[in-house]
Parts: sequence; C-alpha cells; structure tokens
Amino acid sequence: MSDEIAKDAAQGPHPETKPRGYIPEGVEEEKEFGGTLAGIPLPREPFYPLRLDQFLTLREGETSEARAARDACLGAFVAAIVGIVGLVVLIKWDAPISEQKVAIGATAILCVGAVATLIVAWVQQRNISRTRARSAYSRLVSTIEERFQVSPTAGHMSALLRWFQRKPRA
Repeated sequence: MSDEIAKDAAQGPHPETKPRGYIPEGVEEEKEFGGTLAGIPLPREPFYPLRLDQFLTLREGETSEARAARDACLGAFVAAIVGIVGLVVLIKWDAPISEQKVAIGATAILCVGAVATLIVAWVQQRNISRTRARSAYSRLVSTIEERFQVSPTAGHMSALLRWFQRKPRA
C-alpha cells in the first residue's frame, strides 16, 4: 500500500484532479496559481426577524454605559458648581485668609472635582462619538438603518434635547 502512495506522489497530481488556473484570452499556456476556492461550509444559522423598536433598543445598548457615565459626570459637575457658588458667597472677602482656610480649602477641592468630572465626561463623549462613527458596530448599524429607513439620529437624543426640540402645541 505504501508503495502505491509513494508511486502516486512521485507522479504528481493526476491530470483530471489537477487544479487549473485562470487563463486569460489570447494566452496559450496554462499557468499555476496558488490558493484554493474551497470553503468550509458554515452551519445553518437561525434567522431572527428584527422589529424597528428592537433595533433601536440594540443600537442604544452599545453606548448606554458610556452615556450613563457621561451624564453622571455632568450631574456631579453641576453639583460642584452649585457648591462652589455657595462657598464663594459665604466667604468673607474682607477677612484675612487665615480665618477662611476651611471655606477656601473646600472651594479648591470642589474646583478640582468639577474639573475632573468635566474631563471624564469629555472622554466618555469622545468614546460615544467614536463608537457611533468609526467602528464595526457603526457600520452594521448604518446597514440596518438603511434597511429600516431610519434616520441615524432617531433615538440618539437625550430627553433634554428632545424637550427643547419638541413642537409647540397648536
């Protein structure tokens, strides 16, 4: 048996099973090309029909954590600004600084916290923008949006922006 295998290997591929490359028109000789056109069959995949409301929920799900972190940081920033304003109002500007150490220290701590929360909110917003614009997720979403004929901004606006863009009642 091994002699037959060795004999077949020495002869090379059989003419009827030899892969044939592409031969352009006007070329008489056959050329060998590497590679194969064989593919591995994929298992059957279940089909799931997606409704528009389900798609909008899935689309929001990718950025919901980043949006929640951004919104929490913006809330903390607003709270810090309110605290800073309250402390600035309470500081007696005529009194020496040595008597105002606690108020000035608390104001400084709130200022650092306000800047930090603003920076984190900005980073989260950049991540949201990148995810919506330049990712595999955004390419898939845009394909499905075309299928549903949905505008890319549908469902992306926050409640505050929707409130400002509402139509006045007649």
